Amino acid sequence: MIGASIDELELSETTSEADRSLRTRTAYPVSWERGASSSAVVYFELEPGDHLGVHSHSAEEVLYVVTGDVEATVADETKRLGEGSLAVAPAGVKHDVRCVGQATARCIGFFASASVQSVYDCELDPDGERVQGTPLPPVG
Repeated sequence: MIGASIDELELSETTSEADRSLRTRTAYPVSWERGASSSAVVYFELEPGDHLGVHSHSAEEVLYVVTGDVEATVADETKRLGEGSLAVAPAGVKHDVRCVGQATARCIGFFASASVQSVYDCELDPDGERVQGTPLPPVG
């Protein structure tokens, strides 16, 4: 069984020189690297006013808001979501999540693939890359 405690995850911070409000802390506790064959999970935190950045994924994502208040934009639709809310971002569709509450937003994204690549509209620090996600599984 694959198990992970949110409180024990080692989070990586993502920022962008081009957009100072693009700031998030993330971890992928479930993916092919941990033995999953057809799903992945990302956990992320956003401080008030911060957002993930406009991006799309290689797999469909179901977003679950654990705590806090966020504004989720999927394609041209924007909706405010609170604790316990769900949203769907289809594969390849640009979307963003912004913390609009007064407290840290904690969210989980569930993916329909054990490997997920996220492509951002802007470059991410520190290396100027636009792609994040799970490592690609070995070929063969």
